[in-house]
Amino acid sequence: MPYADPAKSRACAKKHYLEAKTDTQRTRLFKKLHGAFELNERERAAGIPPTSLHPIPKQKTLDKYGIQVTLRDDRTFVQITAPTQVGNQAPPVDVTWVLPTALSTQVDQIKRSLESLTDVAEATAKKNAAQFEKAVKESGTRNLTQAINDGTIFNWIQETHDNENTRKSYYYSFNVVVKHKLIPNITREAKKALETKLQQATDNIKLQQILAVVDGTQTTQMFSEIMNEASQKFDRVSEEIVLLKLYDEFTLRQDYEALAIRFHQPGRARWRSTTNYYVVPTGELVMNNLKKVKKKTDTFSGKVSESLKRLLVEYASKRGLEDGDLLFQSKPSRLFQNIGTSVNKLRHAKVTEMLQDDKLTQEQKRELAVRMNHSIVTQFIYRRVAA
Repeated sequence: MPYADPAKSRACAKKHYLEAKTDTQRTRLFKKLHGAFELNERERAAGIPPTSLHPIPKQKTLDKYGIQVTLRDDRTFVQITAPTQVGNQAPPVDVTWVLPTALSTQVDQIKRSLESLTDVAEATAKKNAAQFEKAVKESGTRNLTQAINDGTIFNWIQETHDNENTRKSYYYSFNVVVKHKLIPNITREAKKALETKLQQATDNIKLQQILAVVDGTQTTQMFSEIMNEASQKFDRVSEEIVLLKLYDEFTLRQDYEALAIRFHQPGRARWRSTTNYYVVPTGELVMNNLKKVKKKTDTFSGKVSESLKRLLVEYASKRGLEDGDLLFQSKPSRLFQNIGTSVNKLRHAKVTEMLQDDKLTQEQKRELAVRMNHSIVTQFIYRRVAA
């Protein structure tokens, strides 16, 4: 018999949906892990260094879905035996309470407003919206204005989550909501308290990073090692190798996804000022849209080496690229998965390898920081112990 209360009916339907979703996600993850193991076996048989799965699944995710793996070491995700499933029962599913209609409508409106913001990147806007909605639902908040003004929502974040990066992401999403006045009647004291929470989380993350550098608990491969391993697996003019060569000279963030190739200097002002592009005749790299840059007008430009310039000409010819095409037809994130690395790992590897040279001058360190689009202080934090 159906529930007389629509809220209970929705909650019951959601529970069944989440249980089915969990089962599906377990199956997908297991197939992904088993496929990665089979790839490792083929690579070992061919005498090729096994590729680490990326992104690396968290242990709590494996525990949640009842999957056991045996890894070669604790730095990479290279399996030495096939993954196994422990039990067939779906784990308990946490069902968040159903928001009252008025609050649900308010949350939906705020989500749409967050996703439509133009002063933050699209991916960041969507993440903020998701984090905000998740916090409201899981904390059992009934009145947003009150929860922010009396600090109960922030107490929930602090008590429920131990990871500083997670805390920061929640505080940041609420800070954006408050900054854009998407919730009415927020007091000045509450705004100040939220800013303090966000700054504390940011400072704690920086401190953890610095301590990790000082005590040597975090290690990394050298950039040259990553390049050498990739060179054994991929063709010299493959997308993977060309991407690594570009990152070797300009180790930016995820900035090459929309990088266009131009066989002559762009004529239109819009192209020159709003697009990321590489000019073949001059070897000039122009980046008008950079990650982690607050001012939209900030740009970055530089010239690649002669060897990379020649490689890019060969690469473009082989792939039949035309003026205005994307330099990489595959997503760089997918190419990194093929290689077995990530942007973050490459940036740490580059800094660590460069700073091993004791003869490196302060000016050369500053030049490296410029080519990575971060500060000298961040450069120090990025340094790791060579694996």
